[in-house]
Amino acid sequence: MDGIYVAMAVTLVVWIGLFLYLVRLDGKVKKLEEKNR
Repeated sequence: MDGIYVAMAVTLVVWIGLFLYLVRLDGKVKKLEEKNR
């Protein structure tokens, strides 16, 4: 039973990390677009 919770926790951490990475990447892209204009 504990293994399921561990798997869920790991998956949640991975999703949060991926989301934060995409948000930061999106911010960098917008800054680069502003510089190019």
